[in-house]
Amino acid sequence: MRTYTNPKNGEVITTELDTFKAREIIKEKAPASDSFAHDLAGKMSLSASQIFWLIKKAMQYSTENNSQAVTSAQTSVQTGAGFTRLQEMFTHAKAEIKRPKITLKNNNNKIVISLAPDTGKNVGHLYIKVNDNYMGKVSPEGKFYPVFSCDKETQDYLKEFSENPEIVAAKYGHETGNCCFCARLLTDQRSVKVGYGPICAQRFNLAHEANE
Repeated sequence: MRTYTNPKNGEVITTELDTFKAREIIKEKAPASDSFAHDLAGKMSLSASQIFWLIKKAMQYSTENNSQAVTSAQTSVQTGAGFTRLQEMFTHAKAEIKRPKITLKNNNNKIVISLAPDTGKNVGHLYIKVNDNYMGKVSPEGKFYPVFSCDKETQDYLKEFSENPEIVAAKYGHETGNCCFCARLLTDQRSVKVGYGPICAQRFNLAHEANE
């Protein structure tokens, strides 16, 4: 048995898999949509953190761990009515704009929340991407289903935004100078103070009041 440790948070996994076998499993079994896994499998030189995730992703897709992978994929994250409010924000916005989208930033990681296409099996869901990598979806009922590679820090940040969108959106605007809802530069004095614009606030059904 081999032991692999995530140097970032100390998480440890034990398995018989080595990096060679892990690459084979990912190339054979991981869907093309999991670009994160395929990118790892294609690298010849890996850091300790990348090796950990290569093995972890392979375990997800290996036949011997299939039941574990299914369980992980079906586990949802929900707290209070937080993710329900996120869904309500997009429902409200879609009445005025065809493809509403929210762009956020957490520790230099770009987080994008967008609506799933109007056709297909995920109609009504919200897609979550971090640095252009798919990290899960929020159901119409307000439950977040993260993928295996979505870390706790990202999940906690999304919960914080879902429950306190005015606060997190304002912080993004103050740090970047742009509105997280339309990506435009904030130039109006009041919008600069609030952290996002009044039109976007109306579209997403948020308060537009500066914190004194």
